[in-house]
Amino acid sequence: MKKILIFLLLTSFGLALQADPPKPPLGKRWVLNPLFSDEFNGTSLDTTIWLDHYPGWKGRVPGLFLPSQISVRTGCLQIRGEKMARDTLIQNRNGEEVYNIAGGAVVSKNRVYLGYYESRIKAAATTMSCTFWFASDNYPGPKGCDLNWQEWDIHESIGRNGDFDGNYFAHGMHSNAHYWYTDCDGNRTDYRAPQVRFENEELASERFHVYGGWWRDENSASYYYDQRPPKHQRFYDKINKKSFAEPMHMNLVHETYPFPWISLPTDEELADSTRNTVYYDWVRGYKLIDAG
Repeated sequence: MKKILIFLLLTSFGLALQADPPKPPLGKRWVLNPLFSDEFNGTSLDTTIWLDHYPGWKGRVPGLFLPSQISVRTGCLQIRGEKMARDTLIQNRNGEEVYNIAGGAVVSKNRVYLGYYESRIKAAATTMSCTFWFASDNYPGPKGCDLNWQEWDIHESIGRNGDFDGNYFAHGMHSNAHYWYTDCDGNRTDYRAPQVRFENEELASERFHVYGGWWRDENSASYYYDQRPPKHQRFYDKINKKSFAEPMHMNLVHETYPFPWISLPTDEELADSTRNTVYYDWVRGYKLIDAG
């Protein structure tokens, strides 16, 4: 009887993390969008959907995106963080920079506009990132000589605590919306909406969690964490009244964060295969269509 009870509890817990899309607007229904959905049940990355690199970006220093860190096994997309055997010098916009930590980026080949997106993820137990986010290309601003770039972060976290400013990123869910604006003189500013945050005492690396975001329209989004009630966000709109009006690529990224906001991972944890990998169980995208 005890074994049956434990089985039922585990089954119900697993089902609780198999999230469904939120209730659709009247007269609409959700349908799965296969261009942004993957159960990762194969043995290699589906190259009809994904790139194994981030076009135009090598990674945040000192973390370098390498396809070798990306694998699909045991029903998950896995991106491993590791210390590189030697420093690598790369010429970037800021000049020659040194990379010595390996990470990875998986990017959708297609761009999407609006919809609901969710992923079931377990963070690596390091200070490298566990992220699920979207970004556009640069596009003309309202003045014609200026540029916009939109970034929608459904979730960003790390997998352990530490003595640094961003320590809270090891717990719960954190959602951001950035409106990057470059004026006609070339000055670039990050105008971001107030962060949406769900609190949780346990570390993001202790187990899988479901992170979801509904890009409702050009001005707003809603966020979903496991089975909790949603929280809502208005995008920054002081420069452009419809600031999120362009399609975006989906990104699943394991990267380093800058100190002192978050400390770099230690060599010890990067060498530990039980701690250095972020796991994406699945990712799913849905679009609204007429109910009829």
